[in-house]
Amino acid sequence: MNGSKGITRRRALTTISTAVAATALSGPAALALTSPGGLVAADDSAGPSSPDFQAAIQPVDPGVQIFGTEGSYTWGGTPIRGRDGAYYLFYSRWQEGSAGRGPDPSEKIFYGFSGWMKYSEIAVAVSPGPQGPYRHVRTVVQGTGDPGRWDRYNAHNPHIRYFQGRYYLYFIANNPANTPEPWFSKQPTLWLQYHAGQRIGVISARTLEDLIAGRGTRSDTPIAGPDYVNTFQMVVNPSVTEAPAVDGRPRFLMTYKTWNANGVYITVVGQSDRPEGPFPYTATALGTAETQAEDPYLWYDRADRRFYAIVKDFYKGADRTHALTPQYGALGMVTSTDGLTWKPAAHPVVSLRQLRLTDGTLITLGSLERPQLLFDHNGRPVTLHCAMARGSAAAGSQNVAIPLRWP
Repeated sequence: MNGSKGITRRRALTTISTAVAATALSGPAALALTSPGGLVAADDSAGPSSPDFQAAIQPVDPGVQIFGTEGSYTWGGTPIRGRDGAYYLFYSRWQEGSAGRGPDPSEKIFYGFSGWMKYSEIAVAVSPGPQGPYRHVRTVVQGTGDPGRWDRYNAHNPHIRYFQGRYYLYFIANNPANTPEPWFSKQPTLWLQYHAGQRIGVISARTLEDLIAGRGTRSDTPIAGPDYVNTFQMVVNPSVTEAPAVDGRPRFLMTYKTWNANGVYITVVGQSDRPEGPFPYTATALGTAETQAEDPYLWYDRADRRFYAIVKDFYKGADRTHALTPQYGALGMVTSTDGLTWKPAAHPVVSLRQLRLTDGTLITLGSLERPQLLFDHNGRPVTLHCAMARGSAAAGSQNVAIPLRWP
């Protein structure tokens, strides 16, 4: 937008940060998070160029930028631009009600929205523009149905990236048999047996066409799972970025959600020298009850020379003094210089749980989750994709492509 006037991305983000500083929504800017999640006094090391997403968010045209499929829940779209100039959205979906569920009475726990745990699949939609309108194309990933495989049931939490000349679609799947003893016997309900069986895998392909057509290479074993020392129960919500090389060796970081030994949700970091992993536990990024977060979207900003992650605030307490954002379910942003030790960004609030439409209407949402970014060729975020529900997710859900504008 401003490239023709010679304004750099760093200068642009510095300008917007300065201009809106007086009106930015107050949040936990006086707090910082450090591994393993303790609170310490913050400093200004996030830098003046730390992006202010709350100021960049633009109104949404519901006829163009909200996408769903009839008769199915739509959740968690992750976008990428194809070499053909079109935009592809990989998203989760599963049928509403009891459609597609098995006849066993135990299947009732997977009716309605809860069906994601066993029956979610990953589909792809296409659009001529970065924000829509998107059109469903086909299903691309399902559970294998193989009792001996880690990914017997569902395919969920898609996250698409392009590294080293290949496309990588990270996702979760589950099989209760993934949980070894004595941990399996500790699950008191059938739901928790499935919950504990969730693991992260990946499908890689040379082209998007191969990935969409099912010609990719699917991981035979999970690339991230609980180690029962630092992480427990399950691993979900993967996001991966390429980090600066160390001693000439490539480095990739993955953030994901799991439990600690006390049954508290934590966001952790895994590290690998290959984009296909594995990504064993390396550090705890967000680890206290008050800083619980999920759905991290991780990226490395080479201009700022630091990592950022957009997360959903998962802390339900009424006292927000030490919470990541002022509202449960809001989207916040944390940052790190090494990818291991994290603190709130200079502008920690990305969006409250709301949506402003192009006609001026402000909608309070029941859910605004699974943040995923689409970047332009200059490395600037142009669209924030999220799963959304206007009320209860059980009543229906869609994907929204929120436009971003940077001066």
